[in-house]
This record gives sequence, structure tokens and C-alpha cells, in this order.
Amino acid sequence: MKSNSIKGKELAVLVGMIIAFVLVLSLTGLYFRNRQAPEKNKEDITLVEGTISPDQNQEHTNSEPVKIGSDAFFLKPSADEVLTALKEAAGEGIQELPIEHPPMKVMWPGYFFSVERTESGEGLMQLDVDENGFGVVLVCSVKLDDYPQVTKLTQGQKIWVAGQVTAIDMDGTGGVHITVEYIRFDDGPTTGQ
Repeated sequence: MKSNSIKGKELAVLVGMIIAFVLVLSLTGLYFRNRQAPEKNKEDITLVEGTISPDQNQEHTNSEPVKIGSDAFFLKPSADEVLTALKEAAGEGIQELPIEHPPMKVMWPGYFFSVERTESGEGLMQLDVDENGFGVVLVCSVKLDDYPQVTKLTQGQKIWVAGQVTAIDMDGTGGVHITVEYIRFDDGPTTGQ
């Protein structure tokens, strides 16, 4: 009888050790898995406009606050995608953007076609989003005093323009009118000169 109870105790100890081993192994796996997992509760970074007030300890406390801001330019949707969506929703012709909606700020690449100086001294630059010249035309209002390099561009040269979409022409291949804020003359999609 003692041999049966010893075997029962040995079996209970063996089962207990196996359960303890599996439990320790599972907890160790969970610990290392959670340690390598990215944080899910990270807050999104939000850019806001604001003002910097003069420091109260400065001598010139009557100085005006300096405005700081952030500009977000969207690479997507592309000019083709915008025109396709609007053609499906509306019809043909030039569509002025409604005043109650803020203008869309975009940054799109284009291939230089031509530039004309207007009476106001600004330039009206035409870019094609397709390298072969059969894509959407970007009609860009640009200040030639800020970007004199525009007059020296060669036809077909790729540049990036960033600015506000002011109107959309859906006739033919289509056109998007943009008031340019930034131009990048190399091939990168970042803003600034």
C-alpha cells in the first residue's frame, strides 16, 4: 500500500512541476512579448497655431506677440485623384471652391511647361503632373520676386509646388489652380527652398 501512495505522491509532484514549468514559461513569454510591443496609447502629435508673448522680464514689454504657425501640405490625394473624384461627383467646367470651406493645402510634383508674367508682376506657371505631358495641368500663381529661378526652368524639369488649391477646371485632362507658397527645385517632397 505504501508503494501505491508513494507513486501517487510522485505523480502529483510530477504533474505539479509540469504545470509550474508551463506557467513560468507562459509568463516569461508574455513578459518579453509585451516588452517588445509598441506602445498603443501614445498620443498623436498635434501642431497648432499660436502666439509667442513677450517675456514679462524683458525690458521691451510693449512689443507685439510674434505669430507662429504650422502648415500642413498634403501629398495625397494626388491631382489625378482629386479630379477623378470631382468629375464623378459634379460635372464639367471650372469649379470655384466654396468660401465656407478652407482651401486644401497640397504639395504635388509637376513637370515645368511654361511661365507668363502677369500685369501684377506675378507669374502664371503651368506644370503637368505627368512626365509625358498628357496629365492634369497645375496652373500655379507664383511670386516671381520670391522665386526668380522659375524663369530659368527648362521644359520638362520636375519641381515640387506647395500651396492652396483655389479652383479646379474639369474640362479635358483637367487643371488645378494653386496659389504657390513654396517651391522645391530638386526632387525631394519636403517644403522650403
